[in-house]
Amino acid sequence: MLKEYHKGHIFGVPVADGQVALGQVIAPLASNFLAAIHRDLIRADEADVLAARLDTPVIFAETMDFKLREGVWPIVGSHGVPDSIRLPNCTVWVEPPGEYRMQSIDGTLDSSAISAETADAMRHQKSYAPAFIEAALQALHGFRPWISVFGEIILHSGK
Repeated sequence: MLKEYHKGHIFGVPVADGQVALGQVIAPLASNFLAAIHRDLIRADEADVLAARLDTPVIFAETMDFKLREGVWPIVGSHGVPDSIRLPNCTVWVEPPGEYRMQSIDGTLDSSAISAETADAMRHQKSYAPAFIEAALQALHGFRPWISVFGEIILHSGK
């Protein structure tokens, strides 16, 4: 049976050797969700999983929800989304009329155009496979080689 999830749910992403990184659902998006995943690893069987810091994510990415809904990334609790975590705005090319617009994570377009310079400084909305997120966490913690493409979702990695 598929599990339901909601904004604020905290889940564990398996990394290696019985260790998980805690993530939080920031925004449900149809069959995807925006995830904030945190650097610290804890034991999967640790009793107080909510003691980890949730205010400074190391990974901030949109991903598909199937590992969450199937329980591979188990939901371990719920907590309000920290005020320090803001929903991202992305850039999108609108044709016609052939201009850049700001797009919120839920797909809503701003009605006014933005400059090409502003658009160049923004990211395009992109979704990452759950396996990519797991691999990036493994590389971040030295369990597999680091590849530069992981830098697309790592915020403050020190890499």
